[in-house]
Amino acid sequence: MLRRKNICILIIVVLLILINLSGCTGVKTANLEISFDPNPVYCENDHLYWDVIISETNGIGVNLKNITIDAYVGDDYIGNDHILDESWMEGVFGTSYLSASSSVNYSSGKGPCDGNVGVTLKYEVTGIDDNGHQVEATAELELME
Repeated sequence: MLRRKNICILIIVVLLILINLSGCTGVKTANLEISFDPNPVYCENDHLYWDVIISETNGIGVNLKNITIDAYVGDDYIGNDHILDESWMEGVFGTSYLSASSSVNYSSGKGPCDGNVGVTLKYEVTGIDDNGHQVEATAELELME
């Protein structure tokens, strides 16, 4: 009887170790990604057009808080291009909530090209995932002639 009890305890300990090593315990965090189509962007008809795609890739929903866009020429910061908040996202996407493993996109652009080419736009999106973690993603977009 004692031998059977020891074997059961050993099996339980081994299973707990395997579960812990597999990552099944603990709370997952959402993973946000930003991408652009196209990138780099080339001047066409004196305008620059692109799509911004925001994706969640770890199976956790996210309440998006804001999108910040800063402009640079080389390493020189030239200013904040936009700060897009939850109400802007609700107007464009219909919601500021990004479901698990989904994406949203919007079209953007600048014109005229003169004064806007040679600029790098650095996007940052922030949010709070369904497990209460603050998450963010950054990406750069090149505006070319």
